[in-house]
Amino acid sequence: MNTTQNTRLTVLRSPERRLPDRRMRATAASLALALALSGCAASATPPGVGPAAAAGPPPASSVSPQPEGASVAESIQNSREVLALGAPALTPRQSRVTVFGFRPADRTVLPPADSRWLAADIEFCMGPTVKSVVPIAIIRDEFGVQTESEQLHRPDAAYGAANEVFSEPGRTLVAEECLRGPVIFAVPIYDPARYVGLFIQGGVLRWDVAQQWERGR
Repeated sequence: MNTTQNTRLTVLRSPERRLPDRRMRATAASLALALALSGCAASATPPGVGPAAAAGPPPASSVSPQPEGASVAESIQNSREVLALGAPALTPRQSRVTVFGFRPADRTVLPPADSRWLAADIEFCMGPTVKSVVPIAIIRDEFGVQTESEQLHRPDAAYGAANEVFSEPGRTLVAEECLRGPVIFAVPIYDPARYVGLFIQGGVLRWDVAQQWERGR
């Protein structure tokens, strides 16, 4: 075989010798691409799981600390925070309270003279550390309406309708149990309601209901 033939054979065989190198490079490129794609998938944020979602709902407000032995009236004077309807708040025993609305109550019994029945839509969830069975009447009687003249009115205790669960005879709550329903107040016609809330010796939680009162007049 002459030199020309050897050279020609060499040219023909050269691609065959380089074929494994090309396959290796293609395989390496495919592997790198797969790793890059898997890295992007691992770092992508799943739907609904971002900084805001991970943080969860905003924390509930709490009763501001009051001087030891402060009366309810003094606690009202010391209280500065006013909550919007629908905002939750925590009592000193970590029970959760939320006032959702405030509007006229449809009752067959007439209210006291120069007053009208108004219902606060309230949810109360007993704190997780409460060990005893608590009569609902004790909880109900801690709610109140503060009027424009700064008078405090406690709920009406009469069981007027089946949905008035906070006045249901014999009703109780235990730890982590929730109850929601209307709490009924007799509010003077000429002294509009300003706040609805929890008015206790240990502190005050108040929700602004003035605008709902105006709409319900």
